[in-house]
Amino acid sequence: MGNTFTLKSLRVNAGLKIEFVAKYIGKTKQTIINWENGKSVPNSLELNKLCELYKVNSDIIFLGDKLSFREHYERFII
Repeated sequence: MGNTFTLKSLRVNAGLKIEFVAKYIGKTKQTIINWENGKSVPNSLELNKLCELYKVNSDIIFLGDKLSFREHYERFII
């Protein structure tokens, strides 16, 4: 995915701790850290849970660092 912007910033912006996300997804804290650092990636089921938790479309996770704030707003808020 190549987007450390997304997973960590989505979690931080949601005010969630890594431990909570790990429990919600059913993975270890280290797995979440690895996803956030780009060392591994979630599978499709885990990605769906992340989208549900962070209340975002998967495009945000895949394209987030390639879109400007305005594009995010126009695509996902309006």
